[in-house]
Amino acid sequence: MSRFAALLRDLESAGGTRDKERLLLNHVLDHVGAAAAASASLAWSIRLLSGVGLGRRLAATRVREALALASGLPLWLVEESHESVGDLAETCALLLQDMPASGPAASTADLHATVAMAMAVLQSGPEAQAALLSYWRSTHPGARFAHTKLLTGGLRVGVSRGLVARVLSGWLEVPSAAMAQQLSVFLAIRPCPRAVPAAWDRLVQQCQAMAAGQGDAEPPGPRPFFLAQPLPSDMDPEALEAQLGQAQNWQLEWKWDGIRAQAWIAEVDGRTQVQLWSRGEEDISQSFPDLCAALAGLPSGHLLDGEILALAVGGGEGEVEPQSEGHGDGRVAPFSALQLRLDRRSPSAAFCAEHPVILRAYDLLRDASGDTRALSLSERRARLEGLMATPAARAAAPSLSLSPVLACTSWQQAAQWRSQARALGVEGLMIKRRDAAYGVGRTKASAEGEVWKWKVDPWSIDAVLVYAQRGHGRRAGLYTDYGFALWDRSRSPAQLVPFAKAYSGLTDEEIREVDAVIRKTILEKFGPVRSVAPTLVMELAFEGVMASRRHKSGVAVRFPRILRLRPDKRVEEANSLDDLRAMLPDGHAHD
Repeated sequence: MSRFAALLRDLESAGGTRDKERLLLNHVLDHVGAAAAASASLAWSIRLLSGVGLGRRLAATRVREALALASGLPLWLVEESHESVGDLAETCALLLQDMPASGPAASTADLHATVAMAMAVLQSGPEAQAALLSYWRSTHPGARFAHTKLLTGGLRVGVSRGLVARVLSGWLEVPSAAMAQQLSVFLAIRPCPRAVPAAWDRLVQQCQAMAAGQGDAEPPGPRPFFLAQPLPSDMDPEALEAQLGQAQNWQLEWKWDGIRAQAWIAEVDGRTQVQLWSRGEEDISQSFPDLCAALAGLPSGHLLDGEILALAVGGGEGEVEPQSEGHGDGRVAPFSALQLRLDRRSPSAAFCAEHPVILRAYDLLRDASGDTRALSLSERRARLEGLMATPAARAAAPSLSLSPVLACTSWQQAAQWRSQARALGVEGLMIKRRDAAYGVGRTKASAEGEVWKWKVDPWSIDAVLVYAQRGHGRRAGLYTDYGFALWDRSRSPAQLVPFAKAYSGLTDEEIREVDAVIRKTILEKFGPVRSVAPTLVMELAFEGVMASRRHKSGVAVRFPRILRLRPDKRVEEANSLDDLRAMLPDGHAHD
């Protein structure tokens, strides 16, 4: 743990990408040829540096309660300290610096042993508070900051997954694309003290075999996702043609509002096994057993890229997909319906039937012939359509469908398609170059980019600031997290009803201006939250709106953020709940 903690300190003060690469390579070489424990610690280092945590995290509330007990301070003072410091792990380190370590100090343990201790705390359930207190007492005071970061999932080191892959590619002497693929498979392993070191050893052995010309560059597992660059929402057809060229060179599809996923169909021990990975390369198969069962009839060796969507049950919910355009065979429910599935790790058959899902496939990354990512999009699409026409794929319906290609001969026609997106419940258009291979990560925003997303303009509404909370990190000490309300004019007199929270969109200067107003207008305190007199109006943007039984307003918005301050508007001129409800789709669903 001491070596990893030292690496974190060095990375924080590193001058640039080359310095970080050098530090990371030295860290890797420092573990090579050492004992098995060192190899296991390196495995966890790579996962943590790549942004993959321990799978679970302790809630901040639970940590603050344990901290109050350990420090002997009242909970309100711990909460105030957290607000002032801005970082929970740093608050713990400061308040517990006088607590002596009892027994062998965990700071002397290797990272593998430290992770095992942390995971025991995370899995302690109702005994989490006692387990956390014991964990703190067993750690050296100087290491409690890093240890608490592990437990709360707040470890941020300023290192990208691509940088990690480049370092490992140079060390193991394998092509960067192959290394990215091997790393994706490794990071998809569920965090387990035994499984992670074993998976790391396999990665190293496979890469060494590849470097010697003997290995298989296609391990079973997710491939690095190819991500799209955004196009400005205000682009016109002329600007699109100037940037992208002729529309005939591009394939247009709807941008679905679901979970990006890869589905791997493979034969394991004589039976077909299906695994689903999210864009974060997390194995989400357990959340969708019905989808896995439906896809199990497909030929093994295929890897599909697509979108998991929730289907509405019964009439009147979701958005109708026009059959004439081949959009599918049902209604797509709002994203909130899909979240119900993600919240359950092992849903029952009855629950799955009540909340059905579908995989809308739009790319084929592997088939019976092997890896297809180097082929052009047109060729991959032809192979995908061939697969979808087979009896096995037809038998998987309605759990599997093909994402339609939209007929488009000009950018004017593309703009017309985009104008229909919101009415159809999709987020806009995907624009993919027909002769492009399947890349890795996000392409640069240039004319050579292979995949673009052209989203619809966000919804917006003028809301009143009614709650505020201090931020964290560099925003500690400033009120940066805001709660907003709209007028309920069905009451007499009209009342402001909270409906959304937002914390992004303002400049540093605007944040300081708002902070000054908040401090002068605080009415009440509710733990870290402050209610404020309604004096400020801001325009909020959001991606979607849905009815919600869990919100007092009865309406919830998706991805709210601040567009601008509205000093030109009086509080009484802010929008109402009726204005927001008018944006609901005709057949909305409750979350």
